[in-house]
Amino acid sequence: MKKIALIGSLLIGLVAVFSIFVASNFGEKSDIYVSGEVVVPHSLSNRINNFKVLYIVIYDENSPMPMPYGAMKLRLEEPVQAGVGVPFFVTKERIQTMRENQPPPQAMRVKARFDRDGNAGRDQPGDLTGEQLGVAYGTTGLTIAIDKYISGH
Repeated sequence: MKKIALIGSLLIGLVAVFSIFVASNFGEKSDIYVSGEVVVPHSLSNRINNFKVLYIVIYDENSPMPMPYGAMKLRLEEPVQAGVGVPFFVTKERIQTMRENQPPPQAMRVKARFDRDGNAGRDQPGDLTGEQLGVAYGTTGLTIAIDKYISGH
């Protein structure tokens, strides 16, 4: 009787392990729109201002609309340092799109903004920005160099 109970427990355990394996390997996985890092060059190190937020904004290069396709907000755990990359990856779960159910762009302009006040919207004085043009959907290893300081009016 104990042998049957032990065999039953082993079979249940094996089924559970197999189910987890199948779910993790064959379940729906989200495609990466783009991933990489954002780097502030040493030439702008005097402009690093204890940033707490990084926005990654994606534009559809084939769209005549000036509005972005969507944006992702990253809260920074560590202070930004010149020359040290801040990693990012954008998936459908992490991006907030402007129009629901819009297919992802295949050719993108990807903009990074270290945001001084942490509020979404247009670039504001004190923000640092940079962008890459002609980025294909699914690109990994992209480096966006910050090259602009938004000055006050």
